[in-house]
Amino acid sequence: MKWQELESLIRSTAQYKWDAQACPETINGVKVDCVLHIRPDHWIVIEITQEDKLAKLREDLAKFATIRPYLFSRSIYAECHFVCETSPPPSLIESGAGHNVQVLSAAGFTSLFFDYATYARVRKGRRFGSAVDLSGNIDARSYVPVHYADIKSGRELTIADLADALRNGRRIVLIGNYGTGKSRCIRELFTHMSDGQDINTAFPLAIDLRDNWGTKRAGEIIRRHFDDMALSHLSSSAAKLAEDPHMIFLLDGFDEMGSQTWSDDPRRLGRIRAESLYGVKDLISRAKGGIIVSGREHYFNSDDEMFRCLGLSVDTTVRVRCADEFSREEMQQYLSQLDSTIVLPSWLPKRPFVCQIMAGMEETTLKALGAQQGGEFTFWKAFMTALCDREARIHQALDATTIAAVVQRLARLTRTKAGNTGPLSPTEINHAFEHVTGLPPVDESAAMLQRLPGLGRLSSESGDRHFIDEYILDGLRVEDVIHIVETQELDVANVKWTHPLRDFGLSLLSHEMETAGYPAQYLRLMKMCAARQNAVLAGDILASRLIAAGDAVDCEMLSLTDSHIRYLDLSSHPVMNLNIQESIIEKVDIADCTTTDVKLSGNIIRHLLGVAAASGLPPWMAQNDVEMFESVSTVSRIKKADISESQRILVTIIKKLFFQPGAGRKEEALLRGLGTTANKKAANRILNDLHAQGIIEKFKGKEGWVYTPVRHHAKRMNAIMTSLTLSKDPLWLAMGKSR
Repeated sequence: MKWQELESLIRSTAQYKWDAQACPETINGVKVDCVLHIRPDHWIVIEITQEDKLAKLREDLAKFATIRPYLFSRSIYAECHFVCETSPPPSLIESGAGHNVQVLSAAGFTSLFFDYATYARVRKGRRFGSAVDLSGNIDARSYVPVHYADIKSGRELTIADLADALRNGRRIVLIGNYGTGKSRCIRELFTHMSDGQDINTAFPLAIDLRDNWGTKRAGEIIRRHFDDMALSHLSSSAAKLAEDPHMIFLLDGFDEMGSQTWSDDPRRLGRIRAESLYGVKDLISRAKGGIIVSGREHYFNSDDEMFRCLGLSVDTTVRVRCADEFSREEMQQYLSQLDSTIVLPSWLPKRPFVCQIMAGMEETTLKALGAQQGGEFTFWKAFMTALCDREARIHQALDATTIAAVVQRLARLTRTKAGNTGPLSPTEINHAFEHVTGLPPVDESAAMLQRLPGLGRLSSESGDRHFIDEYILDGLRVEDVIHIVETQELDVANVKWTHPLRDFGLSLLSHEMETAGYPAQYLRLMKMCAARQNAVLAGDILASRLIAAGDAVDCEMLSLTDSHIRYLDLSSHPVMNLNIQESIIEKVDIADCTTTDVKLSGNIIRHLLGVAAASGLPPWMAQNDVEMFESVSTVSRIKKADISESQRILVTIIKKLFFQPGAGRKEEALLRGLGTTANKKAANRILNDLHAQGIIEKFKGKEGWVYTPVRHHAKRMNAIMTSLTLSKDPLWLAMGKSR
């Protein structure tokens, strides 16, 4: 370290220990680095050195032989300390002891007042916020280096960059959505700064703010922290150091400071948030060293409110954001710690929190995620359970089931909003809580409502929230549909919904319906909703039923008007007795379709797969506004290409398995539309080849074999479909004309 830094550290430590001014002084013609006049007849004399050569060290130590007798002649007792930057040689310590001089390293000297080494050792053995595994224990997995972004400049920052800024006294706000690694960042910063040479120049304290509900002053936070560490004997020293530039505070979870009341009034709610952070604001205002404080990005209604509540300056504070997702490489690096053979499924959300969930799964489950039937949906269940359990651990006033039910209820409210994800007012959040629990939110439950998983601030200066994670929103909407069916909540048919399930939601609901054997309750609810006001829910159920259908689907004269459907799959299986009119359909697939008494008219169709132009539309599709037709590079191109029958069958199977929504396809659905017996035999042979090469998986379903794609082959399969006759892929060539 620089000489000035070492000198400042030793002087400030001496001042705190002996409660006296520490200044350089010349005694009997000898310049001394640090002298404290404790009493007129008792002085503390400290010499500081950065030398490491033993001869020079002995020369500096000899100064005390001149100083001590002189002070003794004036009836002043001299307590002498010789401080080396690094650990002094044992022989020097022995020589000093022979002259009543205590020889110490800088770290050893500072520990006379504040035993930071003991604190650092104990702190590393405790949890850091939510950086825990699924059981609530410390996450023992190695840290995967990730980058953080300076919001103002866009510059990417590393842990080392953040540590340097803190050592230089900077103030940092670290924000991010749930599960993006804020707590792990604090943990890595603490480890980085409390190891090696940093211990000589800085004393980082890593404090979980969730443990400091109700604190109003800086001293309360510090004392409670050391009490929690079972280090109460160090709390007074730490409190004295709070305003020293060498003390660095790593504060995790400003959004987890519990408020004791709740209000529908946004202004009142803002005051509640401010009151809950009084202690943090006092600590930040007193501190002279570096500070980093973390929390969820959308907890406050605006950045101005955040700075005001935390007592930070807009101009001098560095705002840093955690990336919402890992890169694919970072995710794969983390998973390789679990098993190097795990292949990253394309559908897997790439958040640090997702890695924690996967770390808690059985090895066989992990390997099967990307290939097995329902792998994506097995993960969704594990994801949502872990997320709610995590929130429940933070605020134990509510259990995981209640948290899940509240966010599920809010997901239903978004179905009627102007925007797909919200907005949700404080009053609506309040009512959702009361609907689930039967009681209005009070006391500790208020804190949970301000930081529900998946929700964020809608805009600056607004108390409204919205879903910032459409993966969570879509899954919750499916859970809500399942709940409606299970509880026979038929009044929902009288409510006009606006927003449909997206692709993941449709696949999830399709899987749930298929697993349950397509219970009649879904069909009854679909018909009731179509006949009343909720044509969107009717469309969700219809679309989900069609996705995984391996046999004919009789819609029993279902008529949908003014619906909104994300994806309507009419391909590869007969569909009968269906009428959809004056609705919005994002995507319709009519490739190889067989219909009876089906009519689509007066609809807006964003994307139509199966025909290349309006001239190719079948008679039962009349007066629709089609915005985009299927590119000739797929279905039409395949039909016209000079390829073998085996190759045509191959691309048909690839298209159904890899590039259509749904978890998998029944054998009957894959073979339907292939025509002759010879073609079906060829298809079976191709399926066996694909399975043998590990490109697809199969399992025994209720009605025969079900085939699922191994997702990491999707890029290769897409290349085959794009290139066709130009493809040099061995699989494609093996299916050539000679086959």
